Amino acid sequence: MDIDEVFVRIGQFGTAQKKIYCGSFVLSVYFAFHMVQLVITAASPKHFTCNDFKNESLNTFKFNASDKVTSDLACDKQCDSFDYGVEFQSIVTEWGLVCDKAYEVRTVESIFMLGVLFGALLYGSISDRYGRLKAIYIGLAFTIIAGCASSVATSVYMYAFLRLLVGINLGCSIALYVLSVEIVGATERHIMSVLGSVGFAIGIIVYAALGYFIRNWRVLSMLTSASGFTFYAFHLVLVESPRWLLSHGHTARAEKVLRKIALGNGKHYPAHVSLKRPVSTKQATLLDVYGNALLLRWTLIQVYSWCVNSTVYYGLTLAAGDLVSSLYMGIALSGVIEIPAVVFTLYLVKRFGRRLPLCLCMLLGGTSCIAIYLIPVTVSRRLLIQNVCALFGKLCISSSFATIYIHSAELFPTSVRNAGMGIVSVGARLGGTLSPFIVLLGDHFYDMHFVIFGLLAFTAGLLNLLLPETLNKPTLESIEDLNAGFAKARGKELLAIDPSSVHHLQKLIEDEEAEDQMEEDVLWDTNSMERAKLMPAHV
Repeated sequence: MDIDEVFVRIGQFGTAQKKIYCGSFVLSVYFAFHMVQLVITAASPKHFTCNDFKNESLNTFKFNASDKVTSDLACDKQCDSFDYGVEFQSIVTEWGLVCDKAYEVRTVESIFMLGVLFGALLYGSISDRYGRLKAIYIGLAFTIIAGCASSVATSVYMYAFLRLLVGINLGCSIALYVLSVEIVGATERHIMSVLGSVGFAIGIIVYAALGYFIRNWRVLSMLTSASGFTFYAFHLVLVESPRWLLSHGHTARAEKVLRKIALGNGKHYPAHVSLKRPVSTKQATLLDVYGNALLLRWTLIQVYSWCVNSTVYYGLTLAAGDLVSSLYMGIALSGVIEIPAVVFTLYLVKRFGRRLPLCLCMLLGGTSCIAIYLIPVTVSRRLLIQNVCALFGKLCISSSFATIYIHSAELFPTSVRNAGMGIVSVGARLGGTLSPFIVLLGDHFYDMHFVIFGLLAFTAGLLNLLLPETLNKPTLESIEDLNAGFAKARGKELLAIDPSSVHHLQKLIEDEEAEDQMEEDVLWDTNSMERAKLMPAHV
């Protein structure tokens, strides 16, 4: 029996999967802490005062970092030291990363994203070779260690190195996502995928609140890094991916996991059923992805799309404080807006599929970003309109980011899914690496970074139309499945199946169970009659 048919019988998204989701949710919150950590720990003060100008006539001059005229004067290399006030303590205020050293902040952010890039490749291979859970446990342990160590760094160079290590080990987040979509049935994949974004959004909101109350970057970094230990509390409810086990020939272990899920869902594992193994169980590698022309074309489009999504997403997050007076409010709003985006995405991907919503959200997000630049200075309440456009753009990009996770996971066969997700994640991390410098461009050319974000989103949205739709399509288990008929010759569209086939199968199973129950009732009545005939008359 095919594994998707087994999930229909034992529950596609039951209590057991919901418990696993709780663990995934906690870890998503933790990952969000690290992904947006530098927005607060590397925040630059908006106002600062020169303590000792080389030109004594300029002493006690107060500079506004958001005002290009005064900031240019402040950064004229005439000041020996600055007073940043007591609003907060960040690596910027502690190590003086302003003026000619301001680029070092963006460099640290990019180094972190480069680490996530390499980590995606590293943990993608680890996860495909040794299992999803092992990759998650290993990556999380090293993330906690490196994150706590970064909070006691003594220089910006030491801090950058430790953030690099954090980024590398955060690559295990891909394994978490893949595990989440592989322990549910085919018709419920989108739920686990999109709900994972809720945890990330909540993480952003919680981090903004923590940053508001904890103004010392070292304490904030230590607290958020150590909070990763809470995930290990879910060890007893977590399971290895049965799809991964089956694709690697561990049929007995896969059946054991499925029986555990069935038990947790209050279902009976079908008796006398032999799991259908994929066409090929050979160890898949990245070369297998590059070696298939059709899969390679899909992968290249996805890499670009992931790169753009990440560039715009993190770019808008990093610029969250540019259009509002409070840095913490800006960060919190950027997280809050992602929650309706999740609800929006759940409806769209279920009703219209993956490809069209992905394209539409990226086009609308790009339009919003360009609108921020095009709003004339003379317009009343211009800043309010810009904020609305920025939040709507974040909503659209958050929706497209959630959708592209689903789409990519469904396009890659199980045998190379984690490796494939690692490849496209490289594109995302490249985008994350570039986004700080694109944001920095806005300091020199007014709001130009929003124009770049908009144009990138437009092109990526259109390119996604070249990818196939995957809604209600069978899950590919191996590259041989792809070659054997799950895709048409030119790769324009996956082989379609009847959209109601899964529900029809479920109806047949219910009818079969009803017939079995009826037979049991008849047998019970017959036995009762036989026993009655044998009973003494006085009983």
